[in-house]
Amino acid sequence: MIKKILVLLSFLLVFSAQAWSGQEPKKYAVMPIEIHGPQEYAYLKQGIQSMLSSRLTRTGETSPIPPGEVNQQVEAPPASEEEARELLTALGVDFLVYGSATIVNDSCNLEIYVLDADMERHRLDRESSLGQLIPDLEDLAQDLTAMVVDDAEARAEPDDLEPVAPVAEAPPQDEAYVSPHFEFRDDPQAAGRWRSQTLPFSSVGIAVGDTQGDGEQNIFILADRRVHAYRMHEERLDHLSTYEAPGTYQNLNINVLDTNRDGKKEIIVSAVQDKRARSYILGFEDNEFKELHRRIGFFMNVTKTPPNYEQTLVGQRIASGSRLFRPGAVQEVIFTDGEPELGPGISLPDRANIFNFAFLPRNDDHLVVVAENDRLEVYSSDDRRRYTTSEEYAGSGLGLEIDDTMPGMGQTSPSEREVSYYYIPTRLVTTRLEGQDEYQLLAHKHFSGRLASVFQRYRNFPEGEIHALFWDDVGLNIHWNTRRIQASIEDFGLYDMDGDGNKELVVCVNTHPGITGMQQQRTIVLAYKMDQ
Repeated sequence: MIKKILVLLSFLLVFSAQAWSGQEPKKYAVMPIEIHGPQEYAYLKQGIQSMLSSRLTRTGETSPIPPGEVNQQVEAPPASEEEARELLTALGVDFLVYGSATIVNDSCNLEIYVLDADMERHRLDRESSLGQLIPDLEDLAQDLTAMVVDDAEARAEPDDLEPVAPVAEAPPQDEAYVSPHFEFRDDPQAAGRWRSQTLPFSSVGIAVGDTQGDGEQNIFILADRRVHAYRMHEERLDHLSTYEAPGTYQNLNINVLDTNRDGKKEIIVSAVQDKRARSYILGFEDNEFKELHRRIGFFMNVTKTPPNYEQTLVGQRIASGSRLFRPGAVQEVIFTDGEPELGPGISLPDRANIFNFAFLPRNDDHLVVVAENDRLEVYSSDDRRRYTTSEEYAGSGLGLEIDDTMPGMGQTSPSEREVSYYYIPTRLVTTRLEGQDEYQLLAHKHFSGRLASVFQRYRNFPEGEIHALFWDDVGLNIHWNTRRIQASIEDFGLYDMDGDGNKELVVCVNTHPGITGMQQQRTIVLAYKMDQ
């Protein structure tokens, strides 16, 4: 009770101090930054602008004009101090930030000006490199903040410093006590998180949807050669049925989509047989699987495509020769006389294929994110590469064998050639969560473990996280992430798993096969409420 009173008094004191001071937050605008250098870095014009604008914001002290509004009102950044003064007056702000970045080879020299309400101009310079640009911009933003709000502590204690991990407080005497020297890292009984029972098989993927048109959500877990159907009941997964694929099939991915618009979603599985695509589509009603289409000669996936970003069924054939996928060969799947066929092509970067891309909407435009070689590559809508993550993402152990025999040289025996694989990345999901203006990309952040550094082809990742990434015109940054999951993440998605009308983050994992890699893997499904 005493603690509540103290908190209330603290709030009242802060509120009263603000009311007595009568000070309005200083309003500011950051201009697009002029880029002097190769055309490929032109995107930094808005990227640096956006980053500085967000970093200068301090609650109750500074208030920005959003960069989008600035760019609509201003045709070009000021070319002189006189033009800057005119812009400051026209925009009605207390200070104006503008400047330039000069890029030569790997070096980047920043020249930033601040014009205040007294028409005094201040200059800040930074000599940086492209690899060090973001940390140097953070440092520059701290100096700008200290200058603008006249706060010597702004540099030492910026808003974006990570908070010190809290320690336990001594509760009232009638509650259990934990030593204040212990640090809480996680709560296994935390609300908003659910864990299934352990299932006695290893999995490849997961999809959830209403396949009967009755509002009930069925959960489909993909194994190497089976599709298992479950339903949530009393906090457990009740097994309903299992579909057996032909014996030599290897399942690759699973999706659900209402392909014929009858209110019932179909189950769409990509599979391979003897290096040939052998996909299939199933129905599921009355707790039984029904084969709708078999031996489809191309792989399939479901992704949101522009301009409406609705779920779209797409497909791609395997290329002949040493290249697994031919560039520019991802197409929409259409149904002619009830049969699936490849239709119109989709404009994508050359490195994109049926399994590794997602569209990330940006205002009236979009970016394309491609998972390639365990990195995320970001492309503009005209297929220019703008960014590659330094961290690894979307790694999996599910590989397609690549035939690297040279045309005309005949076939070699397995013992005479070195087998190589294309590892299908885990799913990329774009979403706009409730209360958010911008779309985010959900991706699996894998951790290789000790064996990966010893054996180059060790492709079982014992730990992972799901990261929500946002684009700030400079790169992909983490908005939030799950805690470390001590298992191999095979697939994930946003689904209404419990049928309450709200989507959960659903993650399908395999248990670790042990240090020898020989232990049998088992499946566990995790679900996280997005609002808790």
